[in-house]
Amino acid sequence: MRQNLDRGGDAWPVGRAESSRAGACTSAESAGVRILRDGGRGWVQSRWVQSRWARLRELRSNEEGALSVLSLILVLGLTILFGSLINIGRVIDDKQKLQNAADASAYSSAGVLARGMNGLAFSNHLLCDTFAMTAFLREARDRNAESLVPPILAAWNEIVPILSRSEFPKIRELGPAVATKVPLEQEAVTAYGEMSAAVAQELLPVFEYILRERLIPEFERALVQSIPMLAQVTANDLAYRHGLHPSASANSREERERGPQLGVLWRTSVIPVGYNGEDDPLLRSLPAIDPSPGLGPGQTEPVPDPTPDGMEGRDAASLPWAATYLAEAQRDRERYAREYVRNWIDDRLRFFAVEGKMSQYINLYHVFACGQLQRLLNEEYPLTNLPHMIRRTETGQDPDDLRNPRNALAARDHLERHHTFVGVAYRMRMRPTMRGIFQHPLGHDPVCFAQVELFLPQGRLYFNPGGMSNPSAPDIGGGGVGLPIEVPLDPGEPQMVPPGWGGEGWPVNWSLWSQNWTVRLVPATSESAQAILESSPPPTGGAMQGQYRGIMPPMTRLSRGSFQTLNGH
Repeated sequence: MRQNLDRGGDAWPVGRAESSRAGACTSAESAGVRILRDGGRGWVQSRWVQSRWARLRELRSNEEGALSVLSLILVLGLTILFGSLINIGRVIDDKQKLQNAADASAYSSAGVLARGMNGLAFSNHLLCDTFAMTAFLREARDRNAESLVPPILAAWNEIVPILSRSEFPKIRELGPAVATKVPLEQEAVTAYGEMSAAVAQELLPVFEYILRERLIPEFERALVQSIPMLAQVTANDLAYRHGLHPSASANSREERERGPQLGVLWRTSVIPVGYNGEDDPLLRSLPAIDPSPGLGPGQTEPVPDPTPDGMEGRDAASLPWAATYLAEAQRDRERYAREYVRNWIDDRLRFFAVEGKMSQYINLYHVFACGQLQRLLNEEYPLTNLPHMIRRTETGQDPDDLRNPRNALAARDHLERHHTFVGVAYRMRMRPTMRGIFQHPLGHDPVCFAQVELFLPQGRLYFNPGGMSNPSAPDIGGGGVGLPIEVPLDPGEPQMVPPGWGGEGWPVNWSLWSQNWTVRLVPATSESAQAILESSPPPTGGAMQGQYRGIMPPMTRLSRGSFQTLNGH
């Protein structure tokens, strides 16, 4: 037996070893030929496949790297959750800001309408006061009352001897006192008459010009036309300012993506305030009527208007209750003008009501000034220079009558149509974070709205503890700039005021004579809210130029009950 040193000293039988060695050499030679023929690729591929197969067989029992896979899944889930929270938070925050914009826009723009109503009420009082001052100054110019004072004072001189012969000491003392006071009162009347005539010479042409040109009614008609559009501009501007981002770069980016925020104040007739219908007295935003009929057939104008505005008589021509408005305006104008004349005379001539009673000058002045006023109202301006009146109901009922509890339903309908407004804030929807994963939940742009009401508040109650009232001495004013006049007037007797509840003294009648019009946010229960929310806002100026390009929500498809369920107001 030969030893085979090629196998590390292992012993092989001679015959078997020779045959095995021959077969091995033959296999090695054939494999070597194949490897050389394939360029060595087969051997390399065989080793790689064997190693991969071995790794796959070990994969079931190998736990290395499992934590990395779970972490990847967890991070992916947290990323999706975090993105959801960001988008939900942005939508909620945007909705809250949009609602704040709607509230502020509606309240502020309706406040402009309230100021317009107060401006009309102030102008009505100013018109009546102008009539009163014109009558007062015309009497100061003509001095009719002063011409009747000498006969009255002469009558006092005639009774001086009678008083001096009285058997009663106090009456006998009146004789010399009257004789001393008569010339002093005549001097006071003459001095006041000359001063008043000089004042009238300067001021009377101004007041007569105001009435002749009809400046106050023209101002009121312009106010009725301009205030609604000013309210609309306010609504848009407030909504735009609420939509601004503190960061200029972020605000610029949002305006590029979403456009600016827009606000619109709507009437319940689904017409934007300040747009269509402002010429129609039954549809305009401010519930104010111009009762002046202008000149009709066969009418002549005692005092022609040199510069007419072209709008006088337009309301009266289209009103179903024109005669009622005219009679009410004439009645109220005369009542307030008389009151102002009386106030002016009582204030300016108070000396003759306290210290100069003998001349009866203040009473005579009242008579002649009221005569001047009647000439102005009934002869010169019977159908012009009339105050604006508040709009009546469709049946011609005075709105002030609706404050009666028996008219609650009629009052609700009237307030809904003529004193209720809906403010809406618009903006195109924001782009969501991770737009490839998340989408906006709505198929339309978000809108928020608020309802406001134009009204007159009631006077508040307060408790008066009572006690003695000490009236101060009345002030009759001075004699001009830098010329104070000190006149000792009787301040009156103190009076005992009992304790009790009282109310604030402002007028609460539902008319254009009250200057306390204000607004309040109320629950959004208007039946026209759905139609308003579905209507596209009109083209506006300022921050939002042109037509709004957003997608409006299909609110009219909802039933009334479904809308009230969704309504958060």
